[in-house]
Amino acid sequence: MSDTLQSIKDDLDFMKTLAAGDAPEEARRSGAILLASGTLFGGASLGAFAVTKGWLPTAAINPIWIGSTLVFLAVLTLNVSKKSRSAGLRDRATGLAWGGVGGSIFSIFLGMYVVANVLKDGHVFALAPTVVLDLYGAAWTVAASMSGRLWMRVVAIASYVFAVGIGALASSPVVFLAYAGTLVLLAVLPGVALLSRKG
Repeated sequence: MSDTLQSIKDDLDFMKTLAAGDAPEEARRSGAILLASGTLFGGASLGAFAVTKGWLPTAAINPIWIGSTLVFLAVLTLNVSKKSRSAGLRDRATGLAWGGVGGSIFSIFLGMYVVANVLKDGHVFALAPTVVLDLYGAAWTVAASMSGRLWMRVVAIASYVFAVGIGALASSPVVFLAYAGTLVLLAVLPGVALLSRKG
């Protein structure tokens, strides 16, 4: 009987270790995805603003967004494909959440492109910043719940708030500047924080 109890205790201890495990490499992978996302799409947003101001030719808009997306997909694929065996459930769940967000963003943009072509109306892309920031909010909510880190919860709430607020700028070219700045706050800076994590 004591052997059985000890075995159950050992199993429980093992599960606790898995659930609480911190794998810095997993955090760094999530950080790399965030940094790439914020930098590439923030830069693309600045490029789109430059197009609206006439600083870049109109023909540059598609290469800017498509190029950013292709580079991001390469970063996403590279980071999601490298799973750490030492990662706890918490880190794996967080990594999967960010991987899912990356895949969802790609699928949503592809869907918007199809809808825009079917309807012959590019206004559907005005929803893109709101949708992306809502997805960020969902991933940050998972990360905050799994890690218990207050700063992640703050970033999650900020993602939802900015998602709604940025909609008010949908008819103005300023939306591209606002979106770029928001990505710095919600992706680039947190990505740098995760990349620099030691443990």
